[in-house]
Order: sequence, then C-alpha cells, then structure tokens
Amino acid sequence: MVFLLKLTKSQLILISFCPDKILFLIQHDEFAENIYFLQTPGNGFTSGCVLSRTRPDVHTPKVGFEKVQKIVIFRLFRILRWYSRVFKKGVKNMKIVEPIRDKSELKRVEKILGKNKRDLLFFVLGTNSGLRISDILALNVEDVKDKEFIDIEEKKTGKQKKFPINQKLKQLICEYIIDKPDDDPLFMTKFKNRLERCNAYMIVKTACQEAGIKYKIGTHTLRKTFGYHHYQQFKDVVILQKIFNHSSPSITLRYIGIEQDEIFESYQNFVL
Repeated sequence: MVFLLKLTKSQLILISFCPDKILFLIQHDEFAENIYFLQTPGNGFTSGCVLSRTRPDVHTPKVGFEKVQKIVIFRLFRILRWYSRVFKKGVKNMKIVEPIRDKSELKRVEKILGKNKRDLLFFVLGTNSGLRISDILALNVEDVKDKEFIDIEEKKTGKQKKFPINQKLKQLICEYIIDKPDDDPLFMTKFKNRLERCNAYMIVKTACQEAGIKYKIGTHTLRKTFGYHHYQQFKDVVILQKIFNHSSPSITLRYIGIEQDEIFESYQNFVL
C-alpha cells in the first residue's frame, strides 16, 4: 500500500507500507532529502537505518526503531505544521479575489502561460466559459474533443450546463489534445494524475504575480473575469445571472466586482 502526498512542487511525502517494512521518502526545501527505512525482522519494528540522498552509498549504522521513529515523526510534524500555516493563509487570501479587469493584464498572463499548453488552455477555458474550477478540473479529453459544445453536469448545483466552444478555445484544444486518449483527464499533472485545485491555484497565482498583478488572485478569478468582461460587453446582467445560476442580479454584480467599481466611482466623483 502506497500513499503519496504532494503538497507543493518542493514538498513530497511518500509513505509505502509493505508486510515487512515502511519506507518514508520526505522531500522539502527546508530539509535535506532523506529516506527513512524501517525494517521489521520479527513481529514488530526493531531496527532501522537512515539513508542520505547526498551520500546514497553511505548508510548510517543500525539504530533502534524508537530513535528512527522519533526522527520521522518530528520531521513529518514540522512539515505538516509548516503546511498548515501556509494552507490557512492561502485559504484566507482566497476567500475574496478579484477579476482581471484590464485586458492588457489579461494578455500578459496569457503570454506567460503560453510556455505551457496545458496551463494556457486551463486559463483561457476559465476566462471564456465562466465554469467553476471544480467543473474545469473534472473535464476529460472526450468532453472537448471534436465538439462544438461543452455539455456537463455542474458539480456544485447538479444542473446541466451547455455552452458553445468559441474559436479561440477550439484552436487551443486542438493543439493540446493531440494523441491524448479520450478517457484521460483533460488537465493532468506530470505524475499523470488529474490536476487538483491547489495546483490550479498556483498556476494562476504564479502567472499573475509574474505579470505584475498586485491585487488578490485565486481560482475564482477566472470565472469572475469572464463575468466582468461579459457584462462590460453586453451590459446584460440577467443573462449573466442565468449563466452563473445566481438567485438575483445584485448577487451577480457583486460577484463580478461591478458593484464595487460603482461604489469606488461614486467616491471619486463626490466632493464636498
């Protein structure tokens, strides 16, 4: 039995359980890469050794299981405590995010993401469809291959959603899915797993930071960006409300940042 916990690009924990051993592989920028190998010659853990990544040919002498166990638990605790702080901070920052209002900023982000076809398609699909991040990540290749429409059941609402694929998306999809099996996830990690929300967040955040965007950005930024520019082009909040499945137009305007823009504008134009 193997458990693989990938926290970030620089942080990886692999825990492999076998009948006679447990292998911990811990990788983190803050620590040296170590392999903790615990051997069970009898009914219980009695000994183990620590293998160094920098000198894989040199093994430390056998040490008691309790000592190695303490090392492993201490390292795991420090990593998980560090991750907990980062995660809580990230969740707090992701609660309220902004759309990308400036089209020049939008183009800069797309140019940065253009180095990776997967990341560019993910971003453009989000800003051109208004789909929630959970629905984007749940897509398979067959959902977009040779299709004129994307037809899905929304994970959050359970409602059916169908919309046409515009020409910009069609071109990116054709270039990206070449030789990809129909049953593969549309967006995969380098480990061949479906892309997760935290991966998507890092893709968006990193590209926006590189583009010089200073305001709060998150995965909802893609959906809000779609809504903001859709409203700016058509000025039809009722249609947008239906696209987003919101209960009222005021919720839609607040969600895409129009309401806040109007408040700021009223302040700027108000002088006593």
